[in-house]
Amino acid sequence: MTEGAQKVSDDALNAGSLVREFALSDSIPVHQVTYALEQARLSLSLMMQVRNRLLEGYQQLMNMQL
Repeated sequence: MTEGAQKVSDDALNAGSLVREFALSDSIPVHQVTYALEQARLSLSLMMQVRNRLLEGYQQLMNMQL
């Protein structure tokens, strides 16, 4: 779980640095920036879905009667 969160963070930082460099120097192709942004968005979306599923499972366990 921690490795996955680190990967999402790395993707977001990479996308941010590419956007910054694209805005300042225009030396990076726009498709590379777009790809990095989409990859970061998808990573975050997947992490949120996994988190939601884990929370749902935990809540179901807590609501079970013994």
